[in-house]
Amino acid sequence: MEKVKANQAVCLISLDVEGAFDNVCWESILFHLGQANCPNNIFRLVRSYLRERWVLFETRATRVQHETKRGCPQGSCRGPIFWNIVADSLLVQTFPCKKYVQAYADDLVHVIWGRDKSEIEAQGEAAMAVFEE
Repeated sequence: MEKVKANQAVCLISLDVEGAFDNVCWESILFHLGQANCPNNIFRLVRSYLRERWVLFETRATRVQHETKRGCPQGSCRGPIFWNIVADSLLVQTFPCKKYVQAYADDLVHVIWGRDKSEIEAQGEAAMAVFEE
């Protein structure tokens, strides 16, 4: 509200990361744990948990098995934590514009403000470029 009162234009960008939990890359989880100086015993526990995971589909007629290297079940107790480890890296990014960034699960909100519509558009495009990386 303070930006509106100061006669500045304000824009809210809302993103829902499609398939976030299903597609989070395990290598990314491990990379970000390493970057965060995760204690070695916790890192090894997570790495062990993520190794040799299989999806099994079985019917009376067939059995299909596939090794998986990504995803964390949204209903699991670890899923949100694994997603947060990766999403946190986005929240600490340096954005090239004035900003407020917040996340809840796989939803991200980015608020930008400026003098006029053209400044907001430029900042919005720059912010989206950071999100797309």
